[in-house]
Amino acid sequence: LEQGLLAFVEGLVEATGPVDPGGVTLLLECTAGSGNAIGSRLEELHALREVAQNLVNLPIGFCLDTCHAHAGGNDLGSVVEKVRAVTGRIDLVHCNDSRDAFDTGADRHTNLGSGHIDGADLADVVRAAAAEVEDYRRVEVLVNDHLEVTGRAVADLAHLLAELIENALVFSPP
Repeated sequence: LEQGLLAFVEGLVEATGPVDPGGVTLLLECTAGSGNAIGSRLEELHALREVAQNLVNLPIGFCLDTCHAHAGGNDLGSVVEKVRAVTGRIDLVHCNDSRDAFDTGADRHTNLGSGHIDGADLADVVRAAAAEVEDYRRVEVLVNDHLEVTGRAVADLAHLLAELIENALVFSPP
């Protein structure tokens, strides 16, 4: 586990080195826990942040993915409280349904209402996590022509970008 944490932090340092920290927060997201993935346990996310926060030039926050939490065996009725107890914060909720059953470790998102997560549980997660949000505003998209990402970070960023685009198109029309 320690070797995996260090490799992940090295990738973060490499990927964020050229990024201007002005107004950008790097978000760590819980994983579904399949295979040897790091980040399905909240303590692992906290450890990643603790190691990385002094090595990257960006503030580090947390994203709670409802599919990942469900697939990772976290009860959605108490997950917001547990995340805050371990990490101290939730900066974003990636709210989506799960194609697979509870505690399978399968990272398979599906549209809200067409999976295994009860809609009321999803609403409760969003409501509980949003309790601390102040002055919400849409994110302004800027272009950075000087950013270059290399190495292992490329695949992770491509996966993240694909998920963000999918969710923007399905759940957040302009």
